[in-house]
Amino acid sequence: MTSPASTPHPLRLARRWFGRAAADRVFEPLIADWQRELAEAPNRRRAATAFARGALAFLATAARCTGLALASREMLPAVGIGVLFAILGTALLALPFAVVNFARLPPALWPLILPSLAAFAVPIAVLPAALTLGAAARADDVALHRLRTVALAAVLVPALLGCLGWVVPSANQAWRVEVAAISGRQGPPRSLRELPLHELTSAEAVATYGDAARSELRRRLLIPLFWPPLLAMLGWHLGRHRGRASAAALTGYWFLPALTLTVVSYAPKAGFVFESPGLVCAAVWAGMIALLRLARGNELTPLTSAD
Repeated sequence: MTSPASTPHPLRLARRWFGRAAADRVFEPLIADWQRELAEAPNRRRAATAFARGALAFLATAARCTGLALASREMLPAVGIGVLFAILGTALLALPFAVVNFARLPPALWPLILPSLAAFAVPIAVLPAALTLGAAARADDVALHRLRTVALAAVLVPALLGCLGWVVPSANQAWRVEVAAISGRQGPPRSLRELPLHELTSAEAVATYGDAARSELRRRLLIPLFWPPLLAMLGWHLGRHRGRASAAALTGYWFLPALTLTVVSYAPKAGFVFESPGLVCAAVWAGMIALLRLARGNELTPLTSAD
């Protein structure tokens, strides 16, 4: 067995992210061949070619292992819990609006609400999904579950960015056009919140809207870039290190980053408390945790057993 000091750095990295068993079985032969090709290279050009070929093989193998880890059956409980909380949370958010407007809105307008609800569903779902992965991790597969948590956040970042950057603005503008057509008026021009992300960053938008354009851009970037990784990290540590986490502690862990990111995202705006998806999601999560606490007592049992 090689000592930690003599272990190649790529192998140490593979062991950290994929676990010792998978790294020794899959990555160690690949890295050994990589080192041999580098040692046998007769000149710098051949050495550079061998290095590039080995690096590509390592990255391709890591990508394949990550895909297999995400596609495994052990992801199903986390995905199921995340989807369940997303559905319940967005249903709670949409219920007051649906009750008030059910009879007044034509059927063509209801699908246009779904993109905005999806933007709320992702932050609501990340924490319970990551908490489930952390609670399910055993001593022999901690690395794989950590990898699944990181990969889950990495997948959700571009999904949420695309939703907030392009899909939601387009749906908002389509809503305004439909409402104007119902009223017999011409469709209004796009306002700041109906601009897609690539137009929001243009010099024309900054010149027209000034600080409001910068604030809107900051909001659309901060929410997808920071929320999924931060909530995934919190959920992983809560599930991994707190076998039985109290409902009050979970609510507190959720609300602190929600409040911090909300202030950062909305500080230039006077009405940030009422417009923030962060505080709304925090309130929904706190409400669901309170219901679980009433149903199960003072302790919230992990969603997936660690045994």
